[in-house]
Parts: sequence; structure tokens; C-alpha cells
Amino acid sequence: MKISGAVIQNRNIRIYSEKCFRATYKGYDICVSTNHNLGEPIYKHLKRYGIGVWRIGSEHAIVDTYEDLHTMRDAIREALIGAHLIKDWRR
Repeated sequence: MKISGAVIQNRNIRIYSEKCFRATYKGYDICVSTNHNLGEPIYKHLKRYGIGVWRIGSEHAIVDTYEDLHTMRDAIREALIGAHLIKDWRR
């Protein structure tokens, strides 16, 4: 899977569905999900994604947030940007 220049190999993706994404990339564990208790999105056409990124072997999250976005790919991109694994193309 390629997102904004980052290539996450299929063997490192444990779950990839409309509701959940779990993978490892460059020593980080990435978890993105719509299964959470973070409330409803501000606008009905968006989904609220819980986004977490941890350094493998660490208990402390590097990214622990939520975003209202269109797609799972957008949420994965936000996780990668938050962990400084890809550049923020908006800046």
C-alpha cells in the first residue's frame, strides 16, 4: 500500500478494512479505527477516526488523537504525518 510516498508492505499490514487499520511501518505500530467512544463527527458526510501511533517496544503514544475525515486512507495519512514519517503536503 502506498500513501503519500510511504510504502507499507502487505506483510506488515495486520488489518485493513473500512473500520480498522493495524500495521507496522519503520518501527512504529499504527492503529486507526472508527470503533471508539469519541463521539460523532461534526459533519454527517465525514467519519470520526481514532488515530494512534506507538514506537514498537514503547508504552507511550507518539500520536493519540482523532480526526473527522472522508476515508480510511486519509486517516492513515494523518497518522503518518503526526508521527513525522511523511511530510505534511499542506505546508
